[in-house]
Amino acid sequence: MSEDVYQKIAFYNHWWSTGKVKKGLARSFKRSLFDKLVERLDYPRILAILGPRRVGKTTLMYQLIQHLLSKNNVDPEHVLYISMDEIGVEDLDELFDTYQRFVLMDEIGEEEIYFFLDEIQFIDDWQLMLKKYFDQKFDINFVVSGSSSMDITRGTSDSLVGRIDEHILLPFSFNEYSHFNGKDTLPDDLTLSFNYDDLQSQYGSLLKHKKRLNIILNQYLLEGGFPEVNQYEDLMLKYEYIWKDIFEKVVYKDIPSVYNIRDPKLLRGLLEIVAKETCQNVSYTNLSNGLDAKRETISKYLSYLESAYLIDLSTIYSKSKVKEQRANKKVYLTDIILKNALLRTTDLSDRSELGKSVETIVYNHLKYISRKNRDINISYWRERNKEVDIVFEDGEETIPIDVKYKNDISKKDLKGVIHFCKKFGIEKGAVINKDGLDKKNIDGIDLIFIPLWFFLPIAERKT
Repeated sequence: MSEDVYQKIAFYNHWWSTGKVKKGLARSFKRSLFDKLVERLDYPRILAILGPRRVGKTTLMYQLIQHLLSKNNVDPEHVLYISMDEIGVEDLDELFDTYQRFVLMDEIGEEEIYFFLDEIQFIDDWQLMLKKYFDQKFDINFVVSGSSSMDITRGTSDSLVGRIDEHILLPFSFNEYSHFNGKDTLPDDLTLSFNYDDLQSQYGSLLKHKKRLNIILNQYLLEGGFPEVNQYEDLMLKYEYIWKDIFEKVVYKDIPSVYNIRDPKLLRGLLEIVAKETCQNVSYTNLSNGLDAKRETISKYLSYLESAYLIDLSTIYSKSKVKEQRANKKVYLTDIILKNALLRTTDLSDRSELGKSVETIVYNHLKYISRKNRDINISYWRERNKEVDIVFEDGEETIPIDVKYKNDISKKDLKGVIHFCKKFGIEKGAVINKDGLDKKNIDGIDLIFIPLWFFLPIAERKT
């Protein structure tokens, strides 16, 4: 059996004979997470790369392997990569035994070894197995990836507490999308701020790029940020790829295999509804009635979709934790191409759908910041007929943000953000609009208007 396993793993680890990773696997474009992971390769913790299917986790692993081989001069046979959903081993013991017998031809000694275990969630009890090897102080650096945050974090709360270092890889941000398509010439010193003077000082440096940024923005609003779709020129082929390789495989393979769900058709129906209703309030009761399913099942399935990084659930802003938990949540797609693929969107003429896409992108960029900084929290607020799309909390500062992707914005459009500021004693808010940086005082509240084409390049660069 071990010899059969060796033949399989040798196929994946071609650098044992060539000394380098194939160019097609370790692509030249590197995500912003790459440098951070390089710094942590030798940390005494298990590195975990989490994110949705087809977002580039495997590519990132190959790039890290190539870095070890070319920059750190690591012995190629001391680097092992395995895709756990394809190798066909039942446990990690068999894999490690095979590696020692057929590759090292000895037991793991004092020289550093690097194990890259892709899609680790497909191995039963992987947390306990990794804990065993980790606690025995073998000189092994583990890098694992997973498409299910719930399965990974179950390990961190139990057997792997204090032993795992988690990093999330999501679809391209606007800046990454621009850079990937060879159009990134923006200044490096940009940073998100809700101070009008700070914004003005940066606005001038980006104004000359406005036309190009708007062109890229319109493409981004249709194509989204999944890296793999860029291999197709035709938009419909991009949508077909998303539908078959992400949408259906997550619904019918990934989630059922991890959570043993009985009704993937219900999961698919739920995902189709929330994809169409991105950035909307979702009522678990209405969803359960519409899908003829128990409310508890709807809640559980939504958590599965969130754990697979297809959606994100935003809670209500409230001083009461009880109200925060009981109130309806807003659902956001991790990437708007999921909605566009479902609706077969070919242009941006539908203002209602465009508005949903823009709010979703703004939310995702701010959520990205909050994942990097625990002092930042993202929520929404609603009271009767008044609502604030996004509430951005950064330490002591709270900024209500409304997304109005148009130029003619009336005072009526701003009633939610104005009411919020007055209710909670906040002096200013922000409005993401289509064009024009401006500051207006309305009913004693300072509102900063920030155009989307300017907001996105600075959004992820919050210090």
